[in-house]
Amino acid sequence: MSTLSFLNQMNTELTSAECDALIDLILHSPNRITDKTSEELGVSFRTIRKKLGLHADKLDGIPNGVNVPYPVDEVSTGRVGKDMDLL
Repeated sequence: MSTLSFLNQMNTELTSAECDALIDLILHSPNRITDKTSEELGVSFRTIRKKLGLHADKLDGIPNGVNVPYPVDEVSTGRVGKDMDLL
C-alpha cells in the first residue's frame, strides 16, 4: 500500500466519535423521517445503528462488540444483595 492510498483510506474511514454522532443523530430523528428513508432506500436503521456501534467498539478496542458499562471484576466481587449474603 502506498502512502497516498493509505492517507486516502484514513480520510474516508469513520472515527469512533463520528460513529457515535451518527448513532445519536439516528436515535433523535423523528420516526416519520427514518421510516420514509427506510422505505425509499430499502435499509434498516436498526441494522445501521448496530453496524455503527460495532465499528465504534472495534475502533475503541472492544472485542466482538461486547460493550459492558463496568469492568467484569466488579460484577464478580460486588455484593448482589442482602438475600444473597445468606448463601
